[in-house]
Amino acid sequence: MRQGWLTQLRQFYFIRVPREIKVACIEGAADHVSAERDAEDSILVDPYRATAEESRWIKRIAEQVGKGGDEVSARIFGRFVKYFDGKTAKEEILRREQVEKSELEGMVDAVRTVAGIIIAEHW
Repeated sequence: MRQGWLTQLRQFYFIRVPREIKVACIEGAADHVSAERDAEDSILVDPYRATAEESRWIKRIAEQVGKGGDEVSARIFGRFVKYFDGKTAKEEILRREQVEKSELEGMVDAVRTVAGIIIAEHW
């Protein structure tokens, strides 16, 4: 509270696609070496309207989470990915999907281990 104002910090999520995920998804590129060299980390702006290539990246991130032994988080990630556009707050995701806060936070932690999510806090 400052000067009589009270603000609430809200969390927003972005999908981060590490270079390693992109390289793993390169299939049948004419110039495979050049495509690997040009791959770099990126953030998906609108995962709800992902291209075919971006969808492969998202699927690979979910697979990496599942390989870590957390299949539940991988399924939840696939279901919630549409909200990770940096515009939908954590509270709104919880309300829309009717899940417990601990489930969402567990999934975020699991995805964070494969460097596939960025958390931004804003009021």
